[in-house]
Amino acid sequence: NEIVSVSLPEKFKNKKIILLDTANNIIPSSVEKGQKISFLAQVPSFGYATYKIRLGEPKIKEERRGFVSGENECILENEGYKIVFDLKKGGTIKSLLVKKSNKEYVKKDSQFLFGELRGYFYEENQFHSSKENPAEVTLIKDNPLETSILIRGKIASQPFTQIVTISKG
Repeated sequence: NEIVSVSLPEKFKNKKIILLDTANNIIPSSVEKGQKISFLAQVPSFGYATYKIRLGEPKIKEERRGFVSGENECILENEGYKIVFDLKKGGTIKSLLVKKSNKEYVKKDSQFLFGELRGYFYEENQFHSSKENPAEVTLIKDNPLETSILIRGKIASQPFTQIVTISKG
C-alpha cells in the first residue's frame, strides 16, 4: 500500500469528484486545492491496479484527525502510532507509542532526548542543543490520508525546520 498523488486532468480540476476501483467501489481520497488527488493505492505484488476518476458527490466520513496541539506539546497520531512532541524542549519527541504492541520507544531517563538536534559551536567552544529553546509547530497538511507538521526551532542562534508526516496505514 502506498499513498499516491496525481495531478487531475483539466476536466476534473476544481470539481466534486470520486475515485473508483475496477469493481466501482469508492476509494477514500483527498483532493488538494482542486488540482491534485491523493489516495491509498492497493497494488498486488508483481501487478498493477487501475483507478477511475468520475464526477460525483464524495461521501465524506468524518474521521478523527491525527493532530492535536497545545501550548507545550503537540500530538501526531494514526491507527498504528502516537507521537508526542515537547514544544518547550525544541520539538523533541517525549513519547513514541506503537499501539499494536503498546510499546513505548522513548527512554524517559536518557541524557539526550529523542529527536534532539545537537552540535558543537566552535566560536562558543561548547555544544548546544535544540532542547534549549522552545519550538513552534504549524499544521501543513491534515486529510484522511496524511497529516504533516512543520516544527521551527533554534540551536543556539541557528534556526532549524523539520517536517514530520504520519500516513494512514
